[in-house]
Amino acid sequence: MRFMRDVLSYLKTRLPFLIFYLFLLLLVPVFFFLFELQSGGYLLLLISLAFLCALIIDGARYLRRLREIRNLSLSELKLPPPSSSLQRELFLLIESLYSELIELKNALNQRNNAELEYYTLWAHQIKTPISAMRLLLQAQDDEQSLLLRQELFKIEQYADLALRYVRLNDFSADRIPQSCDLNAIVSACAKKYALLFVLKGVSLTIAPLPVEVMSDSIWLSFIIEQLLSNAVKYTSRGGGVNISYDGALIIADNGVGIRKEDLPRIFEKGFTGYNGRLEGRASGIGLYLCKRAAEGLSIDLRIESELHKGSRAILRFPAKVDAE
Repeated sequence: MRFMRDVLSYLKTRLPFLIFYLFLLLLVPVFFFLFELQSGGYLLLLISLAFLCALIIDGARYLRRLREIRNLSLSELKLPPPSSSLQRELFLLIESLYSELIELKNALNQRNNAELEYYTLWAHQIKTPISAMRLLLQAQDDEQSLLLRQELFKIEQYADLALRYVRLNDFSADRIPQSCDLNAIVSACAKKYALLFVLKGVSLTIAPLPVEVMSDSIWLSFIIEQLLSNAVKYTSRGGGVNISYDGALIIADNGVGIRKEDLPRIFEKGFTGYNGRLEGRASGIGLYLCKRAAEGLSIDLRIESELHKGSRAILRFPAKVDAE
């Protein structure tokens, strides 16, 4: 099928010559008729055979060069030898553009690496004053110190969010797929967010979970933490969050829920939706990063929700994660 398309493409490029050939087929009989010459049919046959041979040879060369061009790789551009001065000029232009592309790509990689190094350094350095403030607040046990610890925890999570954002560009090198203890990961995430649940007055229930799933423990923890953060953020005092497993990990809450028209866009970068605009502090980055990380781990992440009836985040794990 592709070969026929290529042949038709070639015939279109030679359309003027085909029209000229048809003109000759009409002109020769007229010429022989006017001058009352004989054996016009032999001349037509000779012209047709010559034209057909030239067409086959030229078409074979065209198809060969077409295959060579299709096999070109942007990682190492090796153009075939030009067959005409026009093609030579085009190839020179392509090589010039390719050189500019490589320079821009290298400059972009250098800038991305510099940003990654900066944000990594910033994320690690900011942990020092955060840890110092946490130690100072642990010495106090009044309500104000608890509120300050809550806000300090949020600062730490925002710093981690920024680091995860820049690391997504090199996600394949930053993940280590392996068998993970889901109970341990969920328990650690729940413990990390325990203060927010207590201060918000939201209960957390964790059902027995399967021992192992295939994933990357650090990135899986990040996904679960973001989902827990959203669950407690949008659940009112007295509400609850439940974590269970039924063929997939389910994090369900009975919070405000999500509007039906917002559901298709919740994983878009920067989209906050109706609830986010009401909250006023939503960045629209958390679920976007969750979805990107889940796709990199071959996890099927879906959100089911109904306004004023809560939401369910469903994570379906692969049987095997490709380590490449």
